[in-house]
Amino acid sequence: MAGNKVPPALASHQPDRKGRGGWVWEETEHPAKRVKGGEDEEPPRKLPKRKIVLLMAYSGKGYHGMQRNLGSSQFRTIEDDLVSALVQAGCIPENHGTDMRKMSFQRCARTDKGVSAAGQVVSLKVWLIDDILDKINSHLPSHIRIL
Repeated sequence: MAGNKVPPALASHQPDRKGRGGWVWEETEHPAKRVKGGEDEEPPRKLPKRKIVLLMAYSGKGYHGMQRNLGSSQFRTIEDDLVSALVQAGCIPENHGTDMRKMSFQRCARTDKGVSAAGQVVSLKVWLIDDILDKINSHLPSHIRIL
């Protein structure tokens, strides 16, 4: 009796096919079907995402430093304007603007209120689009430039 295998109560035995352990269980679910929205729709093209370095220059007059303060939106910072320009230019998705970690954002230094910078470096992951510098600069104020 030790050698007799008894299938589970909900299983059915099919002698022509063998599954694991000699038993095959019935599939109760059908494979998922894809629903087409329209005949002419094609999947959206994914743009390549790369980690890049941006060299910036800015006048800090009227700003409360370089680094963003997520808990306090009353203080305007350079990063706030940079991130909004990146979203408007189509370099990053809109939801990445609220969570800087999603775009692997890194800065090399910080500045205090009213301090300007002739060469500030930041790195982040962006979608590689044509004329990326021109598009970002077109959405930035005149006193902030990507070099």
